[in-house]
Amino acid sequence: ISVHHAKTLRRIVLGMGISATFLTMALYSTSFIKPAGSDADAQNVGLAVAKSVLADLRLTTTIIAVVCFVLVITSKLYSRYTAKV
Repeated sequence: ISVHHAKTLRRIVLGMGISATFLTMALYSTSFIKPAGSDADAQNVGLAVAKSVLADLRLTTTIIAVVCFVLVITSKLYSRYTAKV
């Protein structure tokens, strides 16, 4: 793989990591939203459904973001190390 391809892949993965981070923050921000309405039972059911549906998505996007950032850092360190050797 050429240097230019490695840089392009690193930029793509970095973009994916940043996007996953923003998506994760958006998903976590939904926990601060209070549903409108007068029926407390309906509000509790809605919150329970939203939490159960979004919990796995939050975890998945967090893992994707961390993995992308680790890959970018590792790739950059590897390319610097191999260039000096």
